[in-house]
Amino acid sequence: MRIIKFRAWEKENLSVNFEGAMHYDVVAQTYFGEWLFDNDYELMQYTGLTDKNGIKIYEGDIIKYHFRTINGNEEFISKVIFYECMWCTDEHSLNRINGIEVIGNIYENKSLLKTK
Repeated sequence: MRIIKFRAWEKENLSVNFEGAMHYDVVAQTYFGEWLFDNDYELMQYTGLTDKNGIKIYEGDIIKYHFRTINGNEEFISKVIFYECMWCTDEHSLNRINGIEVIGNIYENKSLLKTK
């Protein structure tokens, strides 16, 4: 059975307070207790990937990376999301980019995201 890792963000205290793993089945509710259905916490799933410094990449992390486009090698800063059954940014699939660096997350560093 595949183990899925999560990190939890406690909204009221504005701090990451938990990192753990759970089985993808009914054990999840028992393992986290009330957390799965409690509006005080945001769960962020681990992508299974690490950045160039060995830091685990989670949903909601803000990453910096370079990607070759028709204009050359461009730098992007974007958040990690799960979209159409894959981990990606607003622009690219995480499986297609290299040199990813985690520079923050959407709860502590939202100002890092540029508005378009």
